[in-house]
Amino acid sequence: MKSNQVSVILVHTAPFLAEYKSINNDIDTFQKEINCDFFDVKSFTVNGKKYSFYYDESGLYAKKTVPSLINKNGDILLVNDFLICKEKQTEEGKVASSLTADEAKTIMTSHFYNLNTTDVVIKAMMI
Repeated sequence: MKSNQVSVILVHTAPFLAEYKSINNDIDTFQKEINCDFFDVKSFTVNGKKYSFYYDESGLYAKKTVPSLINKNGDILLVNDFLICKEKQTEEGKVASSLTADEAKTIMTSHFYNLNTTDVVIKAMMI
């Protein structure tokens, strides 16, 4: 992996795809991968560790959204596509850091579920 790259889980909602991949660690690439003009970052704890979720902030206000991250109470936390990576604190603030293959595998095999909606079954991540 090149030094300017980061290993992430990329989650697309339509059609559903969750994959572990290396991407350039820059704003343009993050926007392209999650198909947005502007993104925001939220921290969530998964398996006792904090991770950064980069998501399409404007997707929360779009007419057509697909729930993509929910909590165990069924509350929708994120919609549409997002990236997951480690959270690393630097002097400049929090930055994206690579997930290991084992971390990605654990998340991808233990946190994605089928959700029954009124008209379709969708796949979403649950934390």
